[in-house]
Amino acid sequence: LVARGNVSFEDCAAVGDGGGLRVGSASSAMLSDDVAVSGCSARVGAAVLMVRGALDTAMPVPTLVAHSGVVFRDCHAVEVGGGISLLNARGELSDGVVVEGCSAADGGGLHVEESELVAQRGVTLANNTASDNGGGLHSRAGVVTLTDRVTVEACTAQFDGGGVYLQEAAQLHASQD
Repeated sequence: LVARGNVSFEDCAAVGDGGGLRVGSASSAMLSDDVAVSGCSARVGAAVLMVRGALDTAMPVPTLVAHSGVVFRDCHAVEVGGGISLLNARGELSDGVVVEGCSAADGGGLHVEESELVAQRGVTLANNTASDNGGGLHSRAGVVTLTDRVTVEACTAQFDGGGVYLQEAAQLHASQD
């Protein structure tokens, strides 16, 4: 899927997973140039869910690339990933991507599970909330790299990790390039 230039996903809902967009094994999504996902809801990955299923291990991991003014706003997941959820997937966020006002039990803004996420060049996680852990970002056995002006601000969690919560051998690499 390629979505570019003034594309909106508004008030989308799924009883299951991926309220705005669900992308499975061997697939990819590229969002750029003023794409907005807002007001979406789901059980997992309210705005976007990228998932490679347990039976699809021979398939390439799904990949999300979002850059140049993409906004994920005011989305809610019942379980994980109020904004974006990566489950056995890969994500690249850059150049002004904003995840704000999203909520979930874990990972109000972002949830990274057994996945890899690179966020760089002006990515902002703001005003996201978790009713359990990881208001801005929750990672379970994932690898997260934050470089070059990534901001996590005013994110809150009911229990632990208002900004970032790491568990089960999750890795966080943060640097200034």
